[in-house]
Amino acid sequence: MVIYFAFDTQDECDCIIAVYETYYSIMLNIAVSILHDKAQAEDVVQDVLITLADHTQRVEQITSDETKYFIATVTRNTAIDQYRRNQKRAVPFADEIEAECLFAESHIDEDAMIQKMTFEETLQQIKELPAPFSEVLLLYYLYELSCPEIAKILKIKPVAVRQRLKRARATLGIKIVSEAKCEG
Repeated sequence: MVIYFAFDTQDECDCIIAVYETYYSIMLNIAVSILHDKAQAEDVVQDVLITLADHTQRVEQITSDETKYFIATVTRNTAIDQYRRNQKRAVPFADEIEAECLFAESHIDEDAMIQKMTFEETLQQIKELPAPFSEVLLLYYLYELSCPEIAKILKIKPVAVRQRLKRARATLGIKIVSEAKCEG
């Protein structure tokens, strides 16, 4: 354990070591049950120990039920936070979207094929837009993410996401109208 530097006194250090030795398997089991990944669960256990370093006053008796529940709650919440971060990172890329379209195309009837072609044409139009516009449109409409979620993914403010959506819709509309006039 390499978190000795985080303690003011030797008593705090001994407390965290005792917590680790007593509750490691419980913390690991809680984290694995939520994350289904032992490596990430071990990371969560380490994060919990670091968190507990700031709250050693809450851990008066190592073997008390109150301490056990506190540690279990902190572990569960930390694991859930990690799980949510994992879910936000799981945004498919445009190539995966195309693969899904091709797979789904072979399993639909004629009416759905017409709708799918329209979808594919629209998707192609979106892909031809500048990157900031296409990213926002795909995340908002295809993956049905909210503006704050898109803002976190793109590391911009939600106001900027809404502005990009507005400009992207306008640009896409102009592009579709101009192509329809050329064809018609």
